[in-house]
Amino acid sequence: MRVEPAASRYNRRPGQPGIDRMKDTMMTATPTGAAETWFSEQHARSGSSFGLRVNARLHSEQTPFQTIEIYDTTDWGKLMVIDGCTMVSTRDNFLYHEMMSHPVLFTHARAKRVVIIGGGDCGTLREVLKHEEVEQAIQVEIDERVTRLAEQYF
Repeated sequence: MRVEPAASRYNRRPGQPGIDRMKDTMMTATPTGAAETWFSEQHARSGSSFGLRVNARLHSEQTPFQTIEIYDTTDWGKLMVIDGCTMVSTRDNFLYHEMMSHPVLFTHARAKRVVIIGGGDCGTLREVLKHEEVEQAIQVEIDERVTRLAEQYF
């Protein structure tokens, strides 16, 4: 059995050789009762699952890089799912983006230029630009559709 470093396992595009991160992830949007549908992200290897009740799937598309879905949830606002994994929701996305940006910018002596790798929904960029000392911020995203869908739905 060939063991790969974690970084190489999770940084492949779908269809590339090697361990597929979706292998042990099962995602479903299924009716569970008379009028309830849930988005569920299940991880067999860790014995864990995460789910949100949804009103509707608003968008789904396959880009050259990944599958992107947008759901309208009952309690968490809009939900972006990429390759079956929860990315952000309207209700809690600020937590992730604040923790990605503020601790490092508050501890850096004078951060003038910032590069954000990924972050297609632009939440981290939004938080970085709240710092007056930042003169330039560049965001690099492999899939422009993530950014465009975030603009449309979030």
